[in-house]
This record gives sequence, C-alpha cells and structure tokens, in this order.
Amino acid sequence: MQKILLIDDQKAYCKQIQKTLALYEIPIEFETNADSGLDRALFEEWDVILLDVILEQELDGIVLLKEIVNKKPQLPVIMISGSSTLQTAVEATKMGAYDFLEKPLDLDRLRLTILRAIEKNQLSFANQALLKEISKQFPLVGKSKIMAQLINEIDQFAPTNAKVFIHGESGVGKDLLAKVIHYRSNRKTGPLVSINCSAIPEQLIESELFGYEKGSFTGANERKSGLIAQAEGGTLFLDEISELPPSSQAKLLRFLQNGEYTVLGGTSTIHSDVRIISATNRDIHSEIKNGHFREDLFYRLNVVNLSIPPLRNRREDIHPLAEFFLRSACDKFGKNVTNFSKDALQLIQNANWPGNVRQLKSAVYRMVIFAQSNLIDYGTAAIALQMDRTLEGTVLKNTYEEALKEFEKLYFLNLLNLNNWNIRKVSEQAGLPEEVLISKLQLLKIQESVPKL
Repeated sequence: MQKILLIDDQKAYCKQIQKTLALYEIPIEFETNADSGLDRALFEEWDVILLDVILEQELDGIVLLKEIVNKKPQLPVIMISGSSTLQTAVEATKMGAYDFLEKPLDLDRLRLTILRAIEKNQLSFANQALLKEISKQFPLVGKSKIMAQLINEIDQFAPTNAKVFIHGESGVGKDLLAKVIHYRSNRKTGPLVSINCSAIPEQLIESELFGYEKGSFTGANERKSGLIAQAEGGTLFLDEISELPPSSQAKLLRFLQNGEYTVLGGTSTIHSDVRIISATNRDIHSEIKNGHFREDLFYRLNVVNLSIPPLRNRREDIHPLAEFFLRSACDKFGKNVTNFSKDALQLIQNANWPGNVRQLKSAVYRMVIFAQSNLIDYGTAAIALQMDRTLEGTVLKNTYEEALKEFEKLYFLNLLNLNNWNIRKVSEQAGLPEEVLISKLQLLKIQESVPKL
C-alpha cells in the first residue's frame, strides 16, 4: 500500500487534504510539528512526502527539504505553499524537490503529481534492485586506483547518449560494464539488447540488426523486427565488434551516420533512437592498420573510450573479488565457507589469471564446492586451480628452492586428494617411506589428516 506523509502546521488543512485524497483511494498521514515530521520522514518508509514551505516553527520547509534530500535522495518531495514566489520554487527544485505546487491546490494536479512521484520512486527502487542483481552476477568490485577511476568516469558520461567503445581481454567484464552504463543512464527504463558479433554468420548480420519483411528471402515466412528496433529508446550492445565482416561494417556505418535504416526487403526509412555501446578484446588499432576494421567506423563508435585492464595488472582487486565470489558461491550452493587460509589467499593472489575475473569466479566456485570445512585451505585452492586447464601457473619466486617447494606442495596435495588422504597409498605411489613422507608433508605445512611423528 502507498505511504504518503504530509507535513503542514495547519491541522484543519491537513485533515481536509486527507479526506479529499481518500476519495481517490490515496491514503495519507500527516504531522503538524516540524521536528516530528522530519523524524518520521527520515526513519519511516514513505513513497512520497508532501511538505509545506512555510512552517511557523523553528524549522521551515526548506530546511526540512534539505535534510530529507540529504538523507533520502531517492524519496520524492512535493513542496506546497500559499505564499510562494518563483525564487522559492526555483530554490526548492535546485535542492532536489520533485515538484512545487501552489495553494489553493488543484486537486486533480495534486493527485496526478503524487501518482507520478510514486511511479518514479518505485522505478528508482526497481533499478537499484536490478543493479544489485547485476553486481551479484559480475561485480565492479575492487580497491585499485584503476577501478576507482573507471567507475568515476562511468558516473560522468553514463547519463549522456554518447557512444561508448570498450576494450579489454576476454573475461574482464566488458558486458557488465555495458549493463552498468545502461542502468546508470537516462535510458535505464528502456531495453538493453546485446549481440555477439562473432556468433552470427555474415549472411545473417544485416537481417539480425535491421530486421526483414516477409518474403524478402527464402525462409522469411513472416516479418521480423531487428535488434535495433528491439533496442528502441534504450541501448544496443555490440560485443566483439571487431569480428564484423567488412560488408556488415559498411552497413553499420551508414546507420550510425544519421540513425536511419531500412528493413531488409522494405522500402521505407526508419529513424532510430538507440544508444550504441561496442566492445572488443582485440587491438583495434592493429585491426585498422591491417585492414580488418574500418577506421571511419571506429571513429563513429569511439566517442567515449574505456579500457579495462587485465586482472594481473590490478592485483589489489583479486582479494576483494575472491571474497565476493566466496559469498556468492556459498549462497548458490548452500555452504558455510567463511574465509581463505593465508596460504590459499597467497596462491590465489599470485596466479596469472589469463581468463581474468570470469576465471577467478569459476575457480573460487570450485574451491567452495570442494571445501571440507568453513575455511578454504591451500590444498583445496591448489586442486581447484589445477583443474582449470587455462591457468598458466603461478608467479613463481625467484629462487630454485622456492620454486621446487611450490611444485612439491602441489604434487603431494594432488596425490593426497587422489588417495583420499591415505598416507600408506601416497607413500607407495610417491616411492617414499611413510616416515619420510610425513616429515615432508609437515615441512611443507600440509597438516590435514597427517599423523604426528
């Protein structure tokens, strides 16, 4: 049910508004004391606040507005006044008021303004929930200066309609960045449509982008709208844009020049209102130099350029990302794993991660699955990493002794897990007496299920 709070120092007026809005099935509560009204506005949940500008008390409406906007910036506040001036209205709007209405109130306008404010509030909460869901799947988590700068840049240009070109290795989160830009833009209520340019055959690119009319080619048994039409009023994300064949690049360029296109088999020109975000994992300048990508198309797409560095170049982000994925995996698999051991975290921190954040997520998920306690130890982490065939290894220490120790640790952990930590079987496979094996395991700090000498 909608919750609306009216703050006005005239009790009779409040009751009149309450009774009138009840006819429209819009229930409101009211406060005639400014201090009490402010407390309720801040510490209770409301859909809309109606606030009189002139309160014959120590706190006036403008002071209350400032406090509410500061503490609850998403909450719509409708200012009302019987002695308003244009300057007061402008001041309230600049401070963040949703709207400004004059007394005597036009009840139809008041009702419509309240309903629109409620809709805005609900939409804001929906977008916040959506962003949280996106973050759960692939978060912009990190402590590095690079990520902080990247997020700051996004906040600056996301509300605009500027085209964005994203570059980064596979797995760094280019698709996530496109989602974040869209949902922080003025187009957030519109659709976000994605296309992987490398996954569509050359002969189908045009029909997928622009759509086609019935009978325009063999198999076109009905009219189909293209991805551009589906993204109308929103954002079209062209992933792996460098994989587009030359003929498709030319057709996309013509569309970008004026925002107009023609459906395959059609005759009329359609004007589109779509924001374009594109991405690639290739060196786009080399692709242009080698004649694989049109330079003029790149300049059309590259209004704002974002480069996401690989995980190995921002190692400060590995720890917070690993902890985030640990919590996510526990929620997904119903396990209670709370942390990494110091050795396990060091192993994760030193890995090369050629698959970047996507690879880290998969590895941590495996660690949680394999964990036998509420702590991911070195053995669990090592086995999980060994299962990833794309992992190129760890960044080894400088000395031969340290490198050899690292190899021995992985070797014995692998044997122990394969033999369910049966020391006798491991000693037989390793060709070592049990006493020597146990001493070696203790020296390597592999403690689990190892008997004391």
